Amino acid sequence: MSRDFPDWIDPERAAQGERAYSGRVPVAWLKRLDGLLDEPERDDGWVDFTLRVWKDDQKHPRLDLRMDGQVPMTCQRTLERYLQPIEGRSDLTVVESEAALSVLPDDAEPKVCPGGRLRIVELVEDEVLLQLPVVPIKPGSEPVEATAGRIDPPDDEDENASSPFAALEELKKR
Repeated sequence: MSRDFPDWIDPERAAQGERAYSGRVPVAWLKRLDGLLDEPERDDGWVDFTLRVWKDDQKHPRLDLRMDGQVPMTCQRTLERYLQPIEGRSDLTVVESEAALSVLPDDAEPKVCPGGRLRIVELVEDEVLLQLPVVPIKPGSEPVEATAGRIDPPDDEDENASSPFAALEELKKR
């Protein structure tokens, strides 16, 4: 499969030129999601992205990432495979180390890029991980009611006969 974006970028240089990148990432490329997805090697899961890199007023490189796609998951209600929609937008401020986090404003969402290299697929993978539901549930599925092992409450008459407190009540009367 061909693609129109590089493996990695230098966020500082890309921000100076206000570069933009876009493409489609198959979920088979997102290796950290392997244990979370249902048959990621099939061709029906993908994430389209647009990444715009620019500098803010404090001269920090910024990443504006928009994603739209679908990833295969297993519904925890029905145990069926379904395609979970992925849609999101992230605004990240790039720093080279965790020590540089202290100079960022409190409301900035940091992205640490040691060595000034950012792998685009890893960035998309990080953001997809944040979008995944904790408990995957297929949209439109109905809750399953458990019936196995349910104990119906006894009738009032039977309750007195089998209750240990009923036996104690009889002893108290004697």
